[in-house]
Amino acid sequence: DVNRARGRKEGDRLLKLAGQWLLQQTGEHNIYRIGGNELLALTQRNVKWDLATLEKFLRQEGFRDMDIRIGSSCYTESTGRSSLLKLADDRLQQHPPSSR
Repeated sequence: DVNRARGRKEGDRLLKLAGQWLLQQTGEHNIYRIGGNELLALTQRNVKWDLATLEKFLRQEGFRDMDIRIGSSCYTESTGRSSLLKLADDRLQQHPPSSR
């Protein structure tokens, strides 16, 4: 939606800001964009995401209407990267997109 309303450059900036926020929350660099507005995070510990904080941060950066979807899994949940990515993607798919 951001790409259509404000252009690709602003859409890219939104994704970068969301990725930076995830990095700050986890301190890890295993953050992946899997398409559109969907991000996956593989973490060393289980993380309870405070998405209200993310929304507030993005609003402060000028993004009032946005939808970012996040799925995550923890390294202790599986031994292989592909199964961790699948688990994170499954979790992302469990939560339908919302209008923010």
